[in-house]
Amino acid sequence: MSYRIENPESYQGKVVDNGECVRFVQSLARMPQTKNWSPGQYVKTASYIAPGTVIATFVDGHYPKDDHGKHAAVYIRHDDFGIDVWDQSAGHPVARRTIRYKEGDQYRSNDGDTFYVVE
Repeated sequence: MSYRIENPESYQGKVVDNGECVRFVQSLARMPQTKNWSPGQYVKTASYIAPGTVIATFVDGHYPKDDHGKHAAVYIRHDDFGIDVWDQSAGHPVARRTIRYKEGDQYRSNDGDTFYVVE
């Protein structure tokens, strides 16, 4: 089962919860802790993902715990160049941005190749 957030654009410019990416999606979609997340569809090759679906970085089937970047966001659309999302991060309120495919960028949070639908 994937998670969805209705009207994520209504949070643009706001800080949700503590300002971290995970708290943005967890608090609005009523999601469990990250240790209970599983990867669903691989975003880059998916034929369809509903806008508003929560996506995140995964490594070996788990949300990462290391220092090479981890991120959660709300899906808008994707194409051959990257993924458009609504997200927030420490010091940055909710905003729309594109996460490009970087094929191995050391920081997963900025590499569209590492994102899956969260289940």
